Amino acid sequence: MAIRDGTAPLVGKIAMDTVMADISQLNGVRRGDRALLFGPGVDSFRGWACPLLVPVLLSARRRWLNRDGSKAA
Repeated sequence: MAIRDGTAPLVGKIAMDTVMADISQLNGVRRGDRALLFGPGVDSFRGWACPLLVPVLLSARRRWLNRDGSKAA
């Protein structure tokens, strides 16, 4: 997963619409920073098994939090 100027490995499995990344080796990551799971500059998505791709792609959508931590509509 690309976050800020680095990449962080995924931890565990994708569950429903939630995924975790290990950001312990990245400096300056803060709540609200953009995280890119797949797209330009993220090669790891290519290596995933095909059966996993369909549910991930069908449920993919942009999500973010407001500055106060509440979910944006």
